[in-house]
Amino acid sequence: MGRMILALCICLLLFGCYSTTGSSMRPMPSSPEDQYSLGMDYLRGRGLPQSDRNAFVAFQHAALQGHPEAEAQLGFMYATGRGVKRNFHESIRWYRYAADHDLASAQYNLALMYKNGIGTPKDPEHAWTLFQEASDHGFAPAGHALSEPDAA
Repeated sequence: MGRMILALCICLLLFGCYSTTGSSMRPMPSSPEDQYSLGMDYLRGRGLPQSDRNAFVAFQHAALQGHPEAEAQLGFMYATGRGVKRNFHESIRWYRYAADHDLASAQYNLALMYKNGIGTPKDPEHAWTLFQEASDHGFAPAGHALSEPDAA
């Protein structure tokens, strides 16, 4: 718990509550769910100006408190370079946190990275295991991936 608080403090010092473009962020809510919602509002431009950077900061606050969907969003943002410099190793790390929280979409995305060797050596067996976990949670694309001839 102490490491999580230290990480949050470091992130606040590094990123603050303002975007690098000069547009100020709304005050950061205290609950991870509200932080995640704020991130989604920024990501989609819902009710406020669209800002990938502000979305990243809000997701980071929520993810550092163990919010699985926010962890997955950070995985996505690192993988695509939205709001942050593209970094596949960080993407894998955040997808892994979300997958460990049994978030099926994160298990699926992590499986794709292992299957295709994105940010990691190809590991078809591990990819298959992750596809299976996502499928067991009812994530339909994972079931389709398992039915492909090169799934394993």
